[in-house]
Amino acid sequence: MDKQVQNSRQQHIFRVFSYLLPNLSRYSLTLLLSVVLLSDAVGATAIKKQLQIAQQSDTTQPDATGAAAEKLFEEGMLFYRQGTAESVQQAIVKWQEALKLWQQIDDKYQQALTLLGLGYVHNSLGEKQQALSYFNQALALYRAVENKGGEATTLNSFGLV
Repeated sequence: MDKQVQNSRQQHIFRVFSYLLPNLSRYSLTLLLSVVLLSDAVGATAIKKQLQIAQQSDTTQPDATGAAAEKLFEEGMLFYRQGTAESVQQAIVKWQEALKLWQQIDDKYQQALTLLGLGYVHNSLGEKQQALSYFNQALALYRAVENKGGEATTLNSFGLV
């Protein structure tokens, strides 16, 4: 009886992993980006808040550019989650457009997050060198803004390539 329960559990675990493994790369990006976003939200320090206040300007141009970049990033996430070859390519285009806008307003954290996403997508497409390039760029930016959660996630990403 005990052996039957053990066999039943092993079969159940096998079925779960059989479902998850083919979908792992698609879900891993969503999960890891969520972790990075959450770690930044939870781990915000007083220094970051002071920097954010100091960086605020009276003009609305950076705000409008940031809003446009955020919209492009979210559109890219929607395309990525669809999981088709065409939608993944559309996600890349959206994230590259968002990256340019983040660079215009010098938002290093959002640049790093977008580069991380681009790295995951290229890795899932088998474009390993391109993925490593994006991960290296993201790592440098996370280190520049002293975001340990993003740095750890990016270092972990190298192991996925």
